[in-house]
Amino acid sequence: MALNASKIAGNSDNSGMTAPTLEPGTYPARLVQVLGMGLQPQRPHQGKDKPPKLVIRVTYELLDEFMLDEDGNELKDKPRWLSEDIPLNALSNDLANSTKRYMAMDPKLEHGGDWAAILGNACMLQVVINPNKKDPDRPYHNIRGASTMRAKEEAAAPELVNKPKVFDPDSPDMEVFGSLPEWIQNKIKEALDHTDSALYAELNGGVKEKAAEPKAGGKALADQPKETEDW
Repeated sequence: MALNASKIAGNSDNSGMTAPTLEPGTYPARLVQVLGMGLQPQRPHQGKDKPPKLVIRVTYELLDEFMLDEDGNELKDKPRWLSEDIPLNALSNDLANSTKRYMAMDPKLEHGGDWAAILGNACMLQVVINPNKKDPDRPYHNIRGASTMRAKEEAAAPELVNKPKVFDPDSPDMEVFGSLPEWIQNKIKEALDHTDSALYAELNGGVKEKAAEPKAGGKALADQPKETEDW
């Protein structure tokens, strides 16, 4: 899957560190990671199945929030990360979350919808806190929206601490793939079009299979929180 919306028709060991719940509000951030997740099932809408869509996992590095050590001190080399899985839509779809997020980081369309080209770009994230029924002590940090950071503020904003990553199943960097958490690797391999991807060929000695026809049902995005915190 190309990570360009104009063409659409891991982390280190965190032992000994804590991640207190953030306050709801707006946070400065930079785009640190974009992963192509392939063709994924979608949530039903009003009881009706929706067709599968290409999904990207977008990760932001917060610029002023950090993991804490055992004594409660900020670890400046461990900034907090927030991620979200979003369907990748054409830029002409103004209401799509992928369009809104992209335009927040490339408002002048200098990169023509290419997500890989805007790695490191800044934005302001609107973060909300939602309860976690399975684990009340670990609420979800959800991203409600993103807006463009003022040029003056972006010029003064800290750069990324972590090296940015991009992964495209149709042009796979196997070093990047191997660095991803196992559950993300598995999610990519569970994509409905995985067997027709270059990644599948890389993992199976160069043999590529024709993708099966998408089926309704299956493990939808609703089975996992849409947004998650990596760090």
